[in-house]
Amino acid sequence: MFSLIKNLIGSVGFSAQKLSLRKEDRVLSPHELTTLMLVEDAPDQIEADRAELRTVLEHQLVIFEMLAPGHRQPRITPQGQAVLKAVARIH
Repeated sequence: MFSLIKNLIGSVGFSAQKLSLRKEDRVLSPHELTTLMLVEDAPDQIEADRAELRTVLEHQLVIFEMLAPGHRQPRITPQGQAVLKAVARIH
């Protein structure tokens, strides 16, 4: 997965720049994009206090799903799926 991000960033010429999301000039950094991929592939492995997770939550690309009282897990939203799909097309 991390090689996918590295290749994507290199092939599009990002370096440390940000990936622009549609309207409103919303952007994701490579770390935020990686966080989105981690939520999709291993939601139980991601730390809830990550700054990047807060950003993708703010962009409504991820929501928290209540699994049991006091236990929540991040889940990709349809908008998050669309971003991941777009990234897959670029790669």
